[in-house]
Amino acid sequence: MTALTLPALVAAQAERTPHAIAVVSDQVTLDYAELWRRVRQLAGILRQDGIGPGSVVAVRLDRSPDLVVALLGVLTAGAAYLPLEKDTPAQRAALILEEAAPDRVLTALPAGAAPGAEVVRAHPDDPAYLIYTSGSTGRPKGVVVRQEAIARHLRWMRAAVPLTADDRVLVKTPVGFDVSTYEYFWPLICGAALVVAPPGLEREPHGLAALIAHRGVTTTQFVPSMLRLFLDADVAVHCRGLRRIICIGEALPVSLRDRCLALLGAELHNLYGPTEVTVAATAWPCRPGADPDSVPIGLPVADTGAHVLDERLDPVPVGVTGELYLSGAQLAEGYLARPGQTAERFVANPLGPPGSRLYRTGDLARRRADGALEFIGRTDGQVKFRGRRVELGEIEAVLCTHPAVTQAAVVLAGPQDGDRWLACFVVPAPGVPVPEPRALGTHLRDSLPDALVPTAWAVLARVPLTGNGKLDRAALPEPPRPGTAPATPATATAEAADEVTAWLCGAADEVLRRPAGDATPGHSFIGLGGDSMAAMRLVNRARARGLALTVADVVGSATLAEVAASVGTPAPAGGTAAEPELLPDLDPGEYASLAAQLSRG
Repeated sequence: MTALTLPALVAAQAERTPHAIAVVSDQVTLDYAELWRRVRQLAGILRQDGIGPGSVVAVRLDRSPDLVVALLGVLTAGAAYLPLEKDTPAQRAALILEEAAPDRVLTALPAGAAPGAEVVRAHPDDPAYLIYTSGSTGRPKGVVVRQEAIARHLRWMRAAVPLTADDRVLVKTPVGFDVSTYEYFWPLICGAALVVAPPGLEREPHGLAALIAHRGVTTTQFVPSMLRLFLDADVAVHCRGLRRIICIGEALPVSLRDRCLALLGAELHNLYGPTEVTVAATAWPCRPGADPDSVPIGLPVADTGAHVLDERLDPVPVGVTGELYLSGAQLAEGYLARPGQTAERFVANPLGPPGSRLYRTGDLARRRADGALEFIGRTDGQVKFRGRRVELGEIEAVLCTHPAVTQAAVVLAGPQDGDRWLACFVVPAPGVPVPEPRALGTHLRDSLPDALVPTAWAVLARVPLTGNGKLDRAALPEPPRPGTAPATPATATAEAADEVTAWLCGAADEVLRRPAGDATPGHSFIGLGGDSMAAMRLVNRARARGLALTVADVVGSATLAEVAASVGTPAPAGGTAAEPELLPDLDPGEYASLAAQLSRG
């Protein structure tokens, strides 16, 4: 087994530090020896079932130590894992499974004994994982990443941002995001420990702070929009044990960078990269007072080249904007079963040796005099929204399958350094009533993740087109704001039954930027244009008021009156955060209680 595979890196670490803690959760603690024993056992069972190089195993487990074992077990058997999150819409999951045709689907770890023989069969050229990203045609596309690519990248990460045995890294990113590989694998090649967050806790800033404090987390990763919500919750003071934060998935605003550095005093690393180039292609360490105008996406990581080119693939001068192309060992194999799209995005490299390739990112960038790259924007309809790469055309394509819609245009609205949302313009079918946003949202959720469902809607007679007949996004009207045209429930005129309900209605208006008095007890938060990120802001306000509320309470209730009924007893004022070292082990449900203590600090 070569060192240029992920299983080899983890196996070597397990041999060096067999008794060090590797995985911590509310249910179990595993040292490296036990983790690797379970990984090899699963790999052996898979090999007995004919799983090996060239195989694909879909993994659909809740975030847990078993998920860590499953991912590593599949890789160790020589197969590629296909992550499927539990909340993936059924229609989208069916499309993915139909195209990927996995040899097996793991929904639980199988029982059985591993064979006594060595089971490690991974090779550097074997695919390591297959992750599906947004596709402009309405169908997601699968990116195939090799063992060598992820192994090289994690070795760079180990050298560039060293972890030690006393580091604990928070695992909270959904496994369907390729950046989750940092959380699952980077610590395990350094001798550090994973702290596995209970499912759903990633949406609760107060719960995350409670877990960070209780488990002594030193390292975590945030999409910038989530980092802003975390800081807005005023719980950062309880997370002074954090030593480093990784930001990736969106542009990092200067104001957010400065605020994070001031509040937490931890290292802050800004990373950039598409799934097609193995998680991150460039990196930049943030420094207080440096880079006052914009946070660079940085310099290329090891084994990766970054090139700012013109339309003829010639390098542009320093300070001139061009399209960013990436090269090197981290490039993915391409898109599964899509040779045309692979050839379009992975092109011959005129700047490198014969046979080498460039990946065309579609991102605009410019190089500074010191070599650092600055992100400028996109060349197409792709955007980064809440850490997820979103093809606006995918949302539009799914909308146009609704019988009441003939055309649709989706845009990312809001300030670059503030709260952003997806806004949609629809053209109704002739002679058909204007579709209600709630019905359109339900239609989208059958095929797309919740994060891709717009929260603001407007109706057009027709969408503007360019001279060659394509959608002219620049000519669209000003985007509507969230909740502009909500479906109005019959109880919309009901008056607030009590003080908590009245406060929730007013807070919902403020969070969703609606006129005062718009939200009533009979409205649903989602129907008003809310989503999970807006729900986090509402929860932050509730906790600042001393109300025990969770994101699940807000998005899972049919009306704001039901949300009010789910609010726990207000916490007394003047409390202080509990000391992490004095806390007992907690069940997942107990984090809400601990989070309430933190919110009073």
